[in-house]
Amino acid sequence: MIQASSIKPPLDGIARACWLVFSGEMAAIAVIATVASGMERGGRIVLICAATMILDGALLFRFLGPFIGVYVTAAVAILFLAGGWMQAKAAA
Repeated sequence: MIQASSIKPPLDGIARACWLVFSGEMAAIAVIATVASGMERGGRIVLICAATMILDGALLFRFLGPFIGVYVTAAVAILFLAGGWMQAKAAA
């Protein structure tokens, strides 16, 4: 019987490291967007965070296909777009 979830070394360690780095990137983007939202003209920075999330979602979709992570990333990107756009519009 073949198990579909068994990944052989060294690919298992590489996959875990990549997922950890990706999670760290998402947390860093969230912190940057939170700090930027409190700044005077931080809407542009939040829009850059949204662009980064869109790129992350596209890469996830391309290499892993449709799964919950793609949808969550897309939802966060839409929220960043809306927040950054509203803040940039208010500052103008």
